[in-house]
Order: sequence, then C-alpha cells, then structure tokens
Amino acid sequence: MLDSGSWLPEIEKEIKAVQNLCRTTGDTPKNMALLKLIKADSEKVIIFVKYTATLDHLADFLGRNDVSFVLFHGGLPNEKKDAAIQAFKDNIQVLVTTVDSMNRRFQRDTASLDAYYQALEKEMRQNLNRSGLSQDLIREREEKIAMIPAELAAKKKDLLNKYGIRIDFKPAAALYLTSACVTVFARLISGRTNTDFSLTYNPVTKDMDPVACQSCGTGTYSIGLSPNLHINCPDCLGLPATEH
Repeated sequence: MLDSGSWLPEIEKEIKAVQNLCRTTGDTPKNMALLKLIKADSEKVIIFVKYTATLDHLADFLGRNDVSFVLFHGGLPNEKKDAAIQAFKDNIQVLVTTVDSMNRRFQRDTASLDAYYQALEKEMRQNLNRSGLSQDLIREREEKIAMIPAELAAKKKDLLNKYGIRIDFKPAAALYLTSACVTVFARLISGRTNTDFSLTYNPVTKDMDPVACQSCGTGTYSIGLSPNLHINCPDCLGLPATEH
C-alpha cells in the first residue's frame, strides 16, 4: 500500500491536467485572436474590459499561455496600482484593466494635487499678514505664491504622462457591409434657377449621410448653391457653418 506522500503528487498532477483540458476547451475564438495579436510582436498591449469577471478570465487565459501581464483595477491597494503601472512601463508586455479604473485614479490624483496647492497658497498668503516680516521676505514669498500655478501645471503634466497612453492603430480587418437604404430626391431652387440632388438615409448610423460639396468634396449638412448651381459647403460659399 502506498503512503500519502507518494500518491498525492500524482493525483495533483492528474487534477491539474484535467483542469487545463477543461480550460483549453473553453478558449473562445476571441481569446485566440487576442493571443495571436499579442504574440505577433513585442509591442506593449493594454486590454480594457468592463467587468472584473472578464478581467479574472483573461488573467487565467494569459497566464496559461505564458504571456507576461499585470492587472490594474479598483480593488488593488494604491502601492500595488503604482507597482503595476511601473512594471508595465519597465518589462511587462500586457496591462489588463477595467475601463474606468485608470480614469478614476487619474481624477483622484488630480483632485489631490488641486487640494494640496490650494491649501498651500492659502497658508502662504495668511503668513504674509504676520507681523515683523521685512519687505524683502514679503516680496520673496509673493514671488513663490506667483509660481504656484506653474508648479501645479507641471505636476499635472507629470501626472498625465504617468497615466497617459499613446496608441498606435494597425488595421487588422475590413468589413464590407451592404444594406437597404432610403434615398430622398430633392430640388434646390434659387430664384428662377434650380438643381436636383439626393439625400441618403443610413440605417447603420440612423441618420442622413452628409452631402458632398461639389467644389471641395467635403461632406456637409449645411449646403447652398453657388452661382454656377453647384451644391457647396459653407466654406466654399464663404458662409459660417450651421448645425444640422
């Protein structure tokens, strides 16, 4: 008879093998397409998800496929959030985050900066009223107070660089879609002259498509007739644009 120390590791291996098999069968085409994009090159990748359950699912999927990643979400302590951002900047390829987590943290840090510098300016101005201050010291403190807006702007710029994301878009696919549409035929009349044109209702956007200016080709909802009866946009007619 085998003792527990000899057969437990074997059972654990079999359980893990079954778990991995179940996970593999659950890998969706969307997951596999994501994995293909990530492994296509070594560029940094940020994955935004709406639900924390999706975040956990992706963490499990990426971990099983040997993808280096970090998680960023509202449930992390502040020090772990900072560590996740720094790790992503240093050597981690993928950052998985919920849609609003980074935005909430950026807004919170910005509000903290505003509150700090407002309190600092208030305190410095109150100190100007202290008795016994020389004119040189008052002038020096006033100069420091005048520098507060510039210092605050610099701090906010650093914060924006910390949370800012530069995204390079690469076309991955194209979709050719055909659908029924409604065409409206209209006539513009100016004095004794007129010209016919058409408007198209787009069922995808649920709005009328803009009309192409016959002079510059720009799409526009504000149209008029030129002296040669061409349909023109306000720029070509020299008129201010109006809302449609």
